[in-house]
Amino acid sequence: MVASSALVAMIACGGQGKTEPAVENDSTVVEETQVVVEEPAVPVDVVKGELGMFELRGPVKTCKVKANGNTFENKFNEDGFITVMYGQPLKEMFKTIKRDKEGRMQHCSYDGYDETFCNYKVNDDGLIVETEDWPYMDGGCKIKYAYDENGDLTQMTVTELGMDAEGTTVTKYTIEERDAHGNWTRRKANGKTETRVITYYE
Repeated sequence: MVASSALVAMIACGGQGKTEPAVENDSTVVEETQVVVEEPAVPVDVVKGELGMFELRGPVKTCKVKANGNTFENKFNEDGFITVMYGQPLKEMFKTIKRDKEGRMQHCSYDGYDETFCNYKVNDDGLIVETEDWPYMDGGCKIKYAYDENGDLTQMTVTELGMDAEGTTVTKYTIEERDAHGNWTRRKANGKTETRVITYYE
C-alpha cells in the first residue's frame, strides 16, 4: 500500500508523533490500488494439423457438409489430421500420400503412379491456398482460395484443365452463422446456402 508522507513518518517513529489530517484532494494522498497484470489470452480454438485445409479450427471430430445438393462428412483425429475425406477413408482415397514438414498432405496419388493425383499448398496459417486436382488422366482443375483478415474463405476460383476444359468459375462466400468455436455453420456461396454440422472432442 502506498501512504502519504505524514503516515510514513509516523510509522518510522514507532507510531508516535503528531500528523496533520489528510486533505481529501491532497496530491500526496494515494488511495490503495491493486495492480493486476493481464496475461495474454491463449487461443483455445487453434488451427492444428490439417484443419485449416478444411476451414476449421478447434478440437474438431467430424464435419458434415451439405452443399450443391450433396452431403458428405470429414473426420479428424485428436491432432487435427483428416482420417475420412468426403466420406471415404483417406487410405482408400489415395494410394500414396507425401506430407510437408508439418505432416499435412502435400502430394497425393489416386493410383499410386502419379497419373492421377492431387497437390495441396497451404500458407503460414495452415489455410489451403491452392489445389491442383487431376482425378482423371485427361482432365482436372486448379483451385485458388482467398481469405479475409480473420482467415474466413471469401472466394474460390476454379480453372478447369485438360482436353475438356470449359474455363474458370468464381464462387464468392458470405458467412451467415457460426458455432461457439467460430467455425461457420451456414453460409452463402454465390447466393446458394451451404451448411455444416460439426462435432468436437471433449
